[in-house]
Amino acid sequence: MNIEKIIEVLKVAREEDAKAEAFLRTIPLSVNQVFFETPYIEAREKMFSSALRALTSGHEFLYYDVIWFLYELGPNNKTFWLADKTPVVINTDEDYYNYLRSEYGTSN
Repeated sequence: MNIEKIIEVLKVAREEDAKAEAFLRTIPLSVNQVFFETPYIEAREKMFSSALRALTSGHEFLYYDVIWFLYELGPNNKTFWLADKTPVVINTDEDYYNYLRSEYGTSN
């Protein structure tokens, strides 16, 4: 496992999510919801999840760390806790990438 490769994938995912979110904000909510209730979107989500599992193979906590970063991190949710109950505050994407490097190393 190479953390830098995972970070590279996360950067692309964040960029593409931002583009998608910007686009979805330009269309009515009722139309927006239709985009997320299709077999196509479900298949893409499963493919991404499978690729992410392969990238983090053998590191279940890393997989869930990344899922938190991609889907839970937000203005009202910037803190998560390590197993020893130490809080980690993430204010920027770069904070998260630095956390990954320190927690999981540059390659394992």
